[in-house]
Amino acid sequence: MPHHLSHVCSLALAAAALCALPAHAQSASASAAITSFSYRLVDLDLADGITPSIALTPISGFTRLSHSMYGNSAMNEFQSIGTLGTTASGRAFGSASTTSGVDFMQAMAQFSAPAGAGYQRFGGENEYRFNFTLTPSTGLAFSGDVSLAAHDSGGPVQALAGMRMQGLFPWTPSGLVDYTAFNWTAGVEDGARAERFYGELRTGAIGLQGYFRMTNHATVISNALLPIPEPQTYAMLLAGLALLGVCARRQRRRAA
Repeated sequence: MPHHLSHVCSLALAAAALCALPAHAQSASASAAITSFSYRLVDLDLADGITPSIALTPISGFTRLSHSMYGNSAMNEFQSIGTLGTTASGRAFGSASTTSGVDFMQAMAQFSAPAGAGYQRFGGENEYRFNFTLTPSTGLAFSGDVSLAAHDSGGPVQALAGMRMQGLFPWTPSGLVDYTAFNWTAGVEDGARAERFYGELRTGAIGLQGYFRMTNHATVISNALLPIPEPQTYAMLLAGLALLGVCARRQRRRAA
């Protein structure tokens, strides 16, 4: 076979191979955790003769709730618990889990699949919440170490991690102003964040009923659909195969 024809056939073979290459794998991971979580009472008026105290009340019958989930375009599947412990959900392309203890909560999710795996969602979430009654001139201080991370390969794949802590007094007498509340949120997309959290509630001259809620979540989502080749891609593939056929026929004739 002439050298130039051999070179053309090689190029045609390479073009056909490129058209048939599988799509790159896509991946994502996310985690959200708080450790060393605690709260303590602070006496804001040592001369009033009142010993600081707090009475906790569950909301809707529970203070803890955790769930992990898997979802696609046809269904959603949850595993949930209303106590301290662990949940886990998984499929071939990924998984999600939660773990909670007395002073920590963690949520994790991960995904890895070839492009075109379709819509997939994995997520984990923890919640700790309660109502309370706080004595007058009392501070309720919360603290903990927060760590968030989310990384993805980009494109139709996304990783998210976040945390929220909220303390408030939703039932206050009209005109009352000598109290404080807080609402703290943090989140990351394709990055990491670590910091010490601190929030405090304070009552004034009268005791108040309050509310505390802490949540964290880790979620990965893929909206990748199977790529449909453009018409020109098919044309390149067919042209390459046709040229390969011509090369093969000429080679047979020369051998004969």
